[in-house]
Amino acid sequence: MKIMDSQKINWKIFFKNPEAAKADDFLRAFNSWIPDSPEVFIDVADYKHVHDGPLTVLVGHYVTYSLDASGRRLGLLYSRNRAPEGGAVSVVATFNEVLKTAKRVEEDKTLNGVRFQTNEFLFLINDRAAFPNNDETFRSLRGELDLLFSSLFGKGGYTLTRNADHKQRFQVTVSGKSSLTLNDLCEKSLKASR
Repeated sequence: MKIMDSQKINWKIFFKNPEAAKADDFLRAFNSWIPDSPEVFIDVADYKHVHDGPLTVLVGHYVTYSLDASGRRLGLLYSRNRAPEGGAVSVVATFNEVLKTAKRVEEDKTLNGVRFQTNEFLFLINDRAAFPNNDETFRSLRGELDLLFSSLFGKGGYTLTRNADHKQRFQVTVSGKSSLTLNDLCEKSLKASR
């Protein structure tokens, strides 16, 4: 079982200052991302009425971004919908996309200076049939996650913790033992993809 077989890879990166992340601001920012984007974005939706879920969603053909409050923790959720034409989806490639988008969010002046934590990430797979939330799936995917995060935090510089609740999708919390700048994470992650 290889992770690149799945087109349903999700990542969540958490805010360092969640009080600065406002759903209406993300609604405006996401709308401004649609013109001239290489991604085919379809719609922006307001889901503030949903409890413990996405607040603002930018739906794309290949990827969807959300200001997400699931688990009562606010962050940016990246959801891969399908592989690019003629391409595969990998852990490193999707993580690079998340970091690139996080930089865009931090640089967007309409988003009130939101900042991301750089030592904690949530990795999810939205495909219960192919990737059930069990120890076997974790064992089969751990090598790819270790390869990525060893290149970022060093061997033994992070922990991987699977959420064992069988009612949840397969998800792993990555906790780095040190913090890097977002730029450093981007550079190291890009090197890992080569």
